This record gives sequence, C-alpha cells and structure tokens, in this order.
Amino acid sequence: MNTDNQSLLDGYFKYMKKRHQSPRTDIEYSRDLNQFAGWLSSKKKTLVEATKKDVSEYIMTVGVGARMTNRKLAVLKTFYGFLVEMGTLKDTPVVVKMVKVVKNPPTILSEAEVKTLFRTNVFKIEFDNIMSHLALKILYYTGLRVSELANLKDTDITIDPNTETGTGGEIRVVGKGSKIRTVSFPFILSPEIHEYNHIRQTNSLARFPSWLVLYDGQPFTVPKIEYMFKKLRKYTGIKVRPHLFRHTFASVCLDRGVSLVGVKDLLGHANLATTSIYIHPTDSIKKEYGDAFRNG
Repeated sequence: MNTDNQSLLDGYFKYMKKRHQSPRTDIEYSRDLNQFAGWLSSKKKTLVEATKKDVSEYIMTVGVGARMTNRKLAVLKTFYGFLVEMGTLKDTPVVVKMVKVVKNPPTILSEAEVKTLFRTNVFKIEFDNIMSHLALKILYYTGLRVSELANLKDTDITIDPNTETGTGGEIRVVGKGSKIRTVSFPFILSPEIHEYNHIRQTNSLARFPSWLVLYDGQPFTVPKIEYMFKKLRKYTGIKVRPHLFRHTFASVCLDRGVSLVGVKDLLGHANLATTSIYIHPTDSIKKEYGDAFRNG
C-alpha cells in the first residue's frame, strides 16, 4: 500500500481505538478502507486525493446491498471526518446519501426448533455438551450478543432465585462501546447454571478466567461458538446462526408482553428505532384487531 495511505490509516485506527469499538467492527472498517484505498490506487490516486465523484463512482461500482452500502459510506464518512478534523483535508469528499433500507421483521426460531437445538450434542466430551447447551439457553433467554457471551467472567454471574419475579439471577454484561448493563435470566435456568459451576469446579476448570470453557480449559471464544452453530446446522438441518437467537429472544419478549423500552434495555440498544424492527403482527394482535372491528 502507498506509504501515505498507510500513515493516514494508522493514525485513523489509533484515533478509533478511543471509541472502544468491537474487534469485529475494527476488522470491517479496516477491510472497507483498504478496499477503497485499493480502488483509488487503480486510478493512481491516494486517499487524500479522492473526490466526490470518486466516492460516488466507488459506491456504485462495489454493487452490494443497501445495508452493506450504508456501512461502507459510514466508514468513509468517519474516516474523512477524521482527516478534516486533523486538518489534513479542508472538506470531505463523502456527500453521497445513505440508501433507504426496507426493514422486514427478522426471521426467528420456532419453539420446536429451539427445543431441538437445546438437546442436540455437537461435541464428543460430555462436559463440553453440558456447557454448550447452557450457552445456547443463555443466548435464548437473555438475548446476549455472541461476543458478550464469550467474554463473561465468573464474577459476572449472580445466582439469586426469586419465585415472585420468576428470575433466577442476573448477568453483568459488557456490551458495545464497553457499556455495562445488567440482564436477568429466568428461574428455570438457575439449576443448570449451578450444575455447570459445580462440574466446572470439580474438574478444576474454575481456575481459568473465562466463565464458559471447554473441558481442555480453552475459552469458549466467538470462533468456537460459531463452530458450534456450524455443527448445529449440519446435525439438525435448521438454518440457525448466533444472531437468530437474539432475534428470537426479542420477538418472544414482545409477544409475551415485555415493553419495547424494556426489550431495548435488555438488548443494549442505543435507541428504540433499532428495537422496533422486532415488532410484527402476532396472532394475539391480529385477534385484538379483529375483535376491534368485528362489528364494523
């Protein structure tokens, strides 16, 4: 890569580290900026020489969907905003408007699919299956992101069964931007968490920093969780991915009467607009609507 481009990118990513983005976001930003830098290089231009026409032409050339296009635009916007702020450029060449995205309610898992996934073993060692089953149930009952699940520590889990509220305890979650929130888990999950902790202690696995670990002591990292989902797809035929559990959690919460604001807080969303994509006409809502207009 052109040394001038590399210097600018290094400075930008050093600046972005202060924003505490997730590692995955950093990877996506790096990939998008390097792609744009490569595209400019084919035109014998550096990043500081990009024009409004270049940005517009690039966006049209990459030919991706609306969401991906908007992400690439957002990356370029923050990068060139940084260059303007640093005095490297006077104006930003990014003036292309975001593409309108048609938001459909996310696909969710059926109750039967969830039960099938809960009882499917994907590992050869019994302890690993006990741990992975618990991990799936935590994703389903709390709506955690996979990265949040993988980063849990012993001290983040508090078992405190309450028959009045129906909760079994709380989980301290470090979310996007290092924001901390507390989510509850249901009463029925308490015995399984207690059992896992006991087996983990008995097998001398509590000495490892990560709460979720495999029998060999390796932490249950995001890649290992994604591997588990790959095996689940193979063994069950269900097209399940980690984020589908989060979608299902949100939809089930709304269907069972949890307020939109409540679901927003549980998911760690910054605003209601993000959470509102989970609103869809359930059978109960359709019945209420039908009853309301039954007599015209």
